[in-house]
Amino acid sequence: MNRRRAGRRQIDELAKIRRNFDPASAQRKLELVRQLQNTRIASVTDLLKYHDALCYLRAFPDSEELFREAHSSLLAFENRVKQLTQSSRETLWDIGIGGTPVHYAFSYEVACWLAQNAPGETSIDWDDVDDDTSGLDDLLTQILLPVEEDYFDSGYVTS
Repeated sequence: MNRRRAGRRQIDELAKIRRNFDPASAQRKLELVRQLQNTRIASVTDLLKYHDALCYLRAFPDSEELFREAHSSLLAFENRVKQLTQSSRETLWDIGIGGTPVHYAFSYEVACWLAQNAPGETSIDWDDVDDDTSGLDDLLTQILLPVEEDYFDSGYVTS
């Protein structure tokens, strides 16, 4: 049996038993997570199924050891995504898997939190910004000093 089929079989088994909380299933889940850590997964469908199973196991682990292994595997997901083809990576956009971009118009507060807590990981998609800058004008007026606001309102400043 080739490696790809073996990996798919292991992912299917892990997805199937993830909600079983008996001792035998707990041991098997741990074995499967460890085996899959070194298995290349080239199929987007398999990768998504594996990611979902890991998220479930991290949220509802049978043991601290399984939690650590699932957590570690999720942290390494960016490397798995990098191994995919460009077109496969693009199908994962906006899903929220590590190593993939999320395009979303976050609130100002969330954008500030992301910029502070994930420096270098966030950016503004300027191509998606409309020509209407009234929203930016409103934001700028909140941070300007009164003398700067007078100048901004004078019409000498253009967007």
